[in-house]
Amino acid sequence: MNLLIKICLAWIAFSFQVDAGTNDQSQMIPKNSRLFSIAITPPEIKNNADFWQVYEQALDLAIASGIDLPGELTFTWSEVEKRSFLGNISYQDEKTVQLIEILKRKKLPVVITIQPFETLNSRIPNDLRELPYDHPKVIERFKQFINWVYKTTNDLEAVAIVFGNEFDVHLAVQAANGHNNWQALENMVVQSKAFIKSLPRWQSVSFALESTFHGLTGPTWQELKTINQHADIIGVSYYPLSENTVDKPTILDQHLKDLFRVYPDKKFDFYQFGYPSSTKIGSSLEKQRQFIEETFKRWDQYNDRIRLITFTWLYDVQQPHIESMSAEVLGDISPTQAFQEFIGSLGLHSSMVGAEKPAFKELKKQVILRKWSE
Repeated sequence: MNLLIKICLAWIAFSFQVDAGTNDQSQMIPKNSRLFSIAITPPEIKNNADFWQVYEQALDLAIASGIDLPGELTFTWSEVEKRSFLGNISYQDEKTVQLIEILKRKKLPVVITIQPFETLNSRIPNDLRELPYDHPKVIERFKQFINWVYKTTNDLEAVAIVFGNEFDVHLAVQAANGHNNWQALENMVVQSKAFIKSLPRWQSVSFALESTFHGLTGPTWQELKTINQHADIIGVSYYPLSENTVDKPTILDQHLKDLFRVYPDKKFDFYQFGYPSSTKIGSSLEKQRQFIEETFKRWDQYNDRIRLITFTWLYDVQQPHIESMSAEVLGDISPTQAFQEFIGSLGLHSSMVGAEKPAFKELKKQVILRKWSE
């Protein structure tokens, strides 16, 4: 064998080893019972009349990537409940009902999130908002709302029923203002879960509470652990951020170990799970890609602990919507530039059709390697 051939063969062997080190299939495991999801946001829409057509195209793109289900199907109590002039209660959520029709046609299961709280804000109707969370009037009306959600989602398979969206932030702010509502919240959770489990289709569906990673492992970990004793699975909202910058992608391993330390006997659903790509907060397209690669590596390693990951989200939110979204999350607090960069660059695509980021290419590759669709 001449020297040139030897050199070529050595280079091929070296290249294979490098590639295998990046995606070492001996360390990978097949899908098994894990669930992969993407929160669906549409690309840029020039005509609002085209919203549902564009949304469905985005959903089809996510389905083609191998998702088991789309992101959360969310019902916000104060937005859905309507009171007539005579005081009669009714419920109206045309947008979500239209989305349900699409999901039924696609035969997709869902995570159903019922929101009495959303990040900083209470989503309890105004006439009940001054009452304790466990007041009989609050509980009775919340049960009525839950029952409406149950009937409205009659034809959908539910993977989980989730209480709140990052509700720990609201409770922490209330506590900082001298209003400790944790016990009242626990009472509300216990009664809500009992009602949910009394509904035939939902009896065997996992019940969860969606909290932030920071709350679950930081200042409110004890309060949340007390409440999460009533959860079947721990719901997490996870974004690796420190102050106004992103953490390195490899921090995920330590963060998962932090969660497992607090909850050694529980499994986890990540209902929000994302990494921004904006350079203005210390990230990049490459860091976002590395985060996806790290995620699947750790998901293989901890596959017995993590049931579901929902990647947030499919397309970057368009600039006109960022401030309104920030206002919804932050209430009267003016959103900082860093928060807007975070919100505006979480997508696996930019805001335009076809503009996939390296992170989306990496995600599709990792799913294929694990034969997710088989």
